[in-house]
Amino acid sequence: MKKFSSYQDITNKYDSTVDRWVLNLRPFGLVPSRPKFKTKAEATEFAKQAFERWLNRDSDDECAVTKPDIPRRRQCFKNFLAMSLERAHDPDEKFTLGSQQNHIDNVIALNKLTINDQRLEKMMLRSVGKSVVESVWKSLRKSVAARTADDRFSTFKQAIRLSFKQRYIARDLCELAEITLPNFDEDKIKRTIAACAKVQFSTLEKIVQHCAPEDRLKIIFVTRTGSAPRGSRLPSRYTAKSIRLKAASILTNPRSMSAPP
Repeated sequence: MKKFSSYQDITNKYDSTVDRWVLNLRPFGLVPSRPKFKTKAEATEFAKQAFERWLNRDSDDECAVTKPDIPRRRQCFKNFLAMSLERAHDPDEKFTLGSQQNHIDNVIALNKLTINDQRLEKMMLRSVGKSVVESVWKSLRKSVAARTADDRFSTFKQAIRLSFKQRYIARDLCELAEITLPNFDEDKIKRTIAACAKVQFSTLEKIVQHCAPEDRLKIIFVTRTGSAPRGSRLPSRYTAKSIRLKAASILTNPRSMSAPP
């Protein structure tokens, strides 16, 4: 078996049938196993990075190997937006042009991010690893509100997942990242409690009018205070969290007041 002591041991030959330089990465178990490049310099640079990844194959920060046809994150985002537009025009998809515009806005913001002194849109896709994905989230979290950061990061993850499905990368990099996303339910509960304190008692009565009579005062108490009265029991479906979330939806959408909790 051939031994590999440097990237120069990787076979790099010109294939006249396809007019491309072809690397043989099969001994490393990388995907694609025989990537093609227009120039020898591109193939040599790719061989260096592939050999480095092979040396660090036990590291959690492993970078996925990519096809040479999609070199930068900018092109990755373009492919994602093209798919997003197709979804918007598909009558069977629950996806509108408004949602597609949201993707466009998120991609514009993502392209402007600077990670390790380099714009994300100019970053080579094959150089995007676990640490870069985590840095994207940290940068978003520091620059915008939590909800906006979560929305933009969701777009980023979808673009990465599409590149994986299209076999431009060997694995879904976002699955490797160690990221703690904010809990929006808790924020909603806090806002609900604050809002309920300003709501008239007659409005709260309408919120619980479809509940069992013996549970109404208990539910109002939970909504106002965040906890059940001592010694009282509510049906399992009336948890403090579910009650306050239901109240939040009614307060923000009065038309739903007639619906049972």
